[in-house]
Amino acid sequence: MSSSEENPTPVTNNLVNFVTKAEVGIEFITSVFSYEKGVTYNIYTYNTNTDCKRIFDLSRLIKYIGFIKEGRYYIVNLNDEDFSETFKNNFQFINESTIQNTLEITKMMNRVRNLDFKYINNFPPDCTEIVDLNRARHYLGSLNEVLSNSEYSIDIKYVFEMEQNTKVTSYNFDIKDILLCMYNNSNCVASLTVSYDDKKKQVWIDSRTNEFHGNKNLNKLLRAAIIIIAKSIYPNAMYVSSLALNPASAYLMIKYFHASAHVELEEPGIIESVIFKDEHTPDSIKKQLSEKITQYGGVFTNVELNETNIDNANRQFQKLRIKTNGGRSRKRRKTRGGRSRKRKRKIHI
Repeated sequence: MSSSEENPTPVTNNLVNFVTKAEVGIEFITSVFSYEKGVTYNIYTYNTNTDCKRIFDLSRLIKYIGFIKEGRYYIVNLNDEDFSETFKNNFQFINESTIQNTLEITKMMNRVRNLDFKYINNFPPDCTEIVDLNRARHYLGSLNEVLSNSEYSIDIKYVFEMEQNTKVTSYNFDIKDILLCMYNNSNCVASLTVSYDDKKKQVWIDSRTNEFHGNKNLNKLLRAAIIIIAKSIYPNAMYVSSLALNPASAYLMIKYFHASAHVELEEPGIIESVIFKDEHTPDSIKKQLSEKITQYGGVFTNVELNETNIDNANRQFQKLRIKTNGGRSRKRRKTRGGRSRKRKRKIHI
């Protein structure tokens, strides 16, 4: 190896700034592992002098990022370590011409062969609108009293608010998602991804349960919980809605939570209700749902957020909770009259 390779010529380029996170207002928040993607993500915030919260994530493998700000190029060492001269020499090509040409500099960034480097084309990230979840957490505290004898607890958070090294099971992992999670050993083993359509006043949910925690009613408990707390997050909400891609999911919402079901026809905004007559059996209802899902690709379910349905969700949570501990029902102590001494706790919204 030549002496020039052992001791590279130092870079002198006033357009390039090699900096630490603190020097450009980047702060590490937490790291979470996505079961679905099999990747650990480090989550950062870009701090400004406003109330705007700018969040972004990177694979844990990424050690350096690059971005352009106010006509200058910044290289950030996310570990706040010193930059080697060999690494700096990767960026000698940057000049006045390339820094003004986004396409050209993106192409050149792809030539940087460091697997732990990422160029961020649109930086800083957009502001994240934050919904206040504190009232919902208050009600979940009461639901956790119901679950106190099980190995699970329930909470609602943004992904970027989770404890460091939390393992997350979710439908479509995004660090800006609101997740209603069932936790086991501090990991989110079943979740509802929660979003809101203000125009239609619908709280939308997408569910996912870790395969090692299946058949324990966790998904039903989460659906009951979101019906109970939905209005504490979105006061104007009128429905909890979901798109069922299989008959079992749709039937669950209909049987346990009084959901209505419909499909969307090809014409925009035109829907067809799925009507179930009283004489229909569970098997015939599932068959009808299966036919509609095959024909239209899915069935939409809506639970109206009225007092009757919220009270029903409370009752369902009480019934289902005793099956979460190893999938077995826990026997209750009986009084002389055969009634349980265990009082049901109703959550008032």
